[in-house]
Amino acid sequence: MKRLFLIVLMAATVSATQAQITAERLEQARREAAQAGKDKKEKEKQLQMVMDSVLYHNAAVSLYDSTFVIKADQIMFRRGAMAYVDQNTNFISMNKDKATVQIAFNTIFAGPNGIGGVTVEGAPSNVSVSEDKRGNLTLTMSVVGVGISAQVSVTLWPGSNKAMATVVPNFNSRTITVYGNLYPISQTNVFKGTAL
Repeated sequence: MKRLFLIVLMAATVSATQAQITAERLEQARREAAQAGKDKKEKEKQLQMVMDSVLYHNAAVSLYDSTFVIKADQIMFRRGAMAYVDQNTNFISMNKDKATVQIAFNTIFAGPNGIGGVTVEGAPSNVSVSEDKRGNLTLTMSVVGVGISAQVSVTLWPGSNKAMATVVPNFNSRTITVYGNLYPISQTNVFKGTAL
């Protein structure tokens, strides 16, 4: 009986020791996995920062060169009404001596440009680029053409290619503000409708 009791006691001691070793190994594996996850997140964050700085550099150069496209994903109308739109058909572009503003909605009506909205082109003048103390780059210009006479202001925020453009017509108060990403005109494609 004593032998049986000793064997059971030794077996229980061995299995308790094994369980403790297994628990310690499991805890160590969890710590290593957590550290690996932190390292991976840190690497992804650094990679994103590098990508954003490259996008910002390309956008800033294209803004200074007057060869850019803002692909809009949001449009804000007068009184704050917002609309989410398609980036391929809603844009503001400038290619040296020609500026284009296109607003198109996904509707069943073709609109004046054939794709559900309006496309206007004009010649930019009084073009100037400035930088404020926070690092925001702002391009301002007047655009005059057949269907447009407006003041356009483009702001590129530091650290990425996110931008905002405000179009203020000279003859009415139908101001629109577009939010989107600014790209060099050579690195993007947009679908342009028929201009007025």
